Amino acid sequence: MDSVLQYLVEAAARCPDKVALADGEQAFTYRELLEQSRQVGAFISSREPPGRPIGVLAKHCAATPLLFYGALWAGCFYVPLDPELPSAKLQRLLADCNPSLVLTTDAGDPLPFSGETVCLADALSRGAGRPLPCPEGGPEHPLCLLYTSGSTGTPKGVLKSHGAVKSFVEAFLSTFPLSPDEVLGNQTPFFFDASAKDLYLSMRLGARLEVLDASLFTFPVRLIEHMNRRQVTCISWVPSALALVTQLNTFQEIKPQYLRQVFFVGEVFPMKQLNRWRAALPHVRFTNLYGSTELAGVCCYYEVAGDYSDSDALPIGRALPNCRVFLSDGQEPVRRPGEIGEICVCSPALALGYYGDEEKTAAVFRQEGAQKVLHTGDLAQYREDGLLMFAARRDHQFKHMGRRIEAGEIEAAALALEPILRCCCMYQQERGKIILACQLAPGCQETARDIRAALKQSLADYMVPSKVVLLPEIPLNANGKIDRPALRLSLGI
Repeated sequence: MDSVLQYLVEAAARCPDKVALADGEQAFTYRELLEQSRQVGAFISSREPPGRPIGVLAKHCAATPLLFYGALWAGCFYVPLDPELPSAKLQRLLADCNPSLVLTTDAGDPLPFSGETVCLADALSRGAGRPLPCPEGGPEHPLCLLYTSGSTGTPKGVLKSHGAVKSFVEAFLSTFPLSPDEVLGNQTPFFFDASAKDLYLSMRLGARLEVLDASLFTFPVRLIEHMNRRQVTCISWVPSALALVTQLNTFQEIKPQYLRQVFFVGEVFPMKQLNRWRAALPHVRFTNLYGSTELAGVCCYYEVAGDYSDSDALPIGRALPNCRVFLSDGQEPVRRPGEIGEICVCSPALALGYYGDEEKTAAVFRQEGAQKVLHTGDLAQYREDGLLMFAARRDHQFKHMGRRIEAGEIEAAALALEPILRCCCMYQQERGKIILACQLAPGCQETARDIRAALKQSLADYMVPSKVVLLPEIPLNANGKIDRPALRLSLGI
C-alpha cells in the first residue's frame, strides 16, 4: 500500500485505542478512525469509480478528516471546500471539479449542487456491511484537490498525489525530532493547504491532532487555557494567529505549559511579535517554514537562533532533504549573495499540476531536461552564509519614480512600528501612488500623519507611502492571510 492510508493502518495496529483526532466536542481513536473511514469508503465505492473527485464540506472539526480518509479508501481524491463560502463562489468551485458526491459532517442546508450531498451519519449507515475493494493506484495517484485564490482572486485547483505528501512527511520527520507523544494543535482550516501537514504528520507519528475551534482565537487567554487542558506540545500556525496572542498581551496572564515546538508558515511573521513569543517562552523551538500550494508541505526551513531586532527579517533558510531549491533570473541560476532571483523547486513533493489546466501547469511546472521544476513566483536572495532570504511575491513588486520597489519592504518597516498591528502596501498604478493600509493595535491613538512621519525615519524618500489609510480592521481571507483583492476593492484601488 503505497499511499497515506498506510500511516493510518500502521498507527491503528500500534495504538488502536489512542485518540487520533479530537476537538472540544468529540474524539476518534485510531481504531475508530480506521473502521469508520473504511465504512465511508465502502459507501463511496458502491457508487463512485476510483479516481473521481469527492467534495467534502470541510467544517473545522475532528470528523472532517474521517471523510477525507473515506474518499481515499474508495480510491478517489477529496476536494475540501470552505463551508463559509458564498453560494455563488462555492458553485463555481463545484462546477470546476465536477464531483457527483459531496460529503458533510452533519446534515445542513442544501448546497448549490446538482449531485448528491450525504452527511457522515448517512454515509456510515449506507456503507455498513458493504465490501471495500483494495484502493487502486500508486504514489502518483491523486490524493486531494486544493483550491487557492492566488493573487488574482480567481480560484485555481492544485492536485496533489499520495507520493508527494509521503515525500514531505518523511523528509520533515527526518529533520525535526517529533514523537508519537506529541499533541499537535491544529489552527489552519481543513480546506487550507497547511492543514494537510498537521494531519499527515500526526497520522505518521501515531500522535494526537487537537482541532482548535476558530472561536478560541478571538479570546487568546481562553485559547491558551484550552491548549493547556489538552496538553498541546506542537503548533504550526499562520503568523497572524500567533501575533494575535502577543498583541493582546496574553502571556502576561497565562503561558502555554506543554508547548515545545512552534512552526509558522504562510506569510511573514512580524519580528516584534516573534520576539515577544521568544522572550515569553525561551525553552520553545521556533521554526520559520516556507512552501507553496504547488507542493506538498514545505520546501525550506529556518530554526530561529540568535537575537533579532524588531526591524530585522528572518531567513527562510535551507531546503528540506527531499527538495532542491535554487534561484533563477529566468535564464540561469542566481548564486551571488544579495542578487534577487525566483525561487525554483525540484522535488518528489511537487503537485501533479493545476486541475484541468494543462497550459497553466506547463507554465508553472516546467520540464527542464529530465526534471520538472516548480517556478513559484516568489523572489529571494542568498545571504553571505548561504541561507535564503525571502524578498517578495513577483506580483507584489511595482515601479515608482523609476525605482523597483517591493511592497514587503514597506510593510516590514511599518510592522516594526509599535502601533501597527497589521498592514498592507498596494500601488495605485494609474495615479502613481503608494497606498499603505494600517490597522492599529488596541489602545493606540496615532494618526495617519504620525505613521507616515515615522516611516520617513526608516525608508528612502521614494518608498515613503503617498497615503496612509487607517482602518478599524484589515480583511483576512479564510486562510488567515490578508485579503488583498477585498482590500483593494474596499479602498477603490
